[in-house]
Amino acid sequence: MQLVLATSVVGHFKGIPKDMINIEYFWKHSVACGLVAKTISEMNNETGAERYFVAGLLHDIGRLVMCLKIPDQSRIAMDFARKSGDRWYKAEAKYFGFDHSRVGGALLRAWNLPKRLHESVEHHHNPSAAKNYSHEAAVIFLAGHISHEIIHDQDDEEHSRGEINPTAWKMLNLQEATHK
Repeated sequence: MQLVLATSVVGHFKGIPKDMINIEYFWKHSVACGLVAKTISEMNNETGAERYFVAGLLHDIGRLVMCLKIPDQSRIAMDFARKSGDRWYKAEAKYFGFDHSRVGGALLRAWNLPKRLHESVEHHHNPSAAKNYSHEAAVIFLAGHISHEIIHDQDDEEHSRGEINPTAWKMLNLQEATHK
């Protein structure tokens, strides 16, 4: 059921200006994030690993919303990130007062999707801020980081700087050596 939901989402985001986002890379990264998140949950012997796949697949959906609905402003935030060396989500927060993860969480909430899903998406850049599902948000954070290492795009300057949130590793009881 959740996989059907995730695949139906893809069609909602046609028409994003090609100069804003490499959509092929975006979906490769999203699928890889979902697969890595599912694998992490299976390694932890958790039930319902499919929900992690869906959360990983949709974790950056807010980025698509912003590129589609406010392209000019999103370009400014992207340019700011490139010039300042900030990560994209931090540039969004400085420019807009919120970032794509909050937009994604709000979208999933508006679609009446489970709280576990929208909270893990909304807090994937800051898992400890999630009130009820910080573990899920930490899985998505780590899966996102790992998937950027697997699916590397030369134009993806933001993720070539590899920022690891040590709190996320601790929340999942993973040792630091695991990610080296």
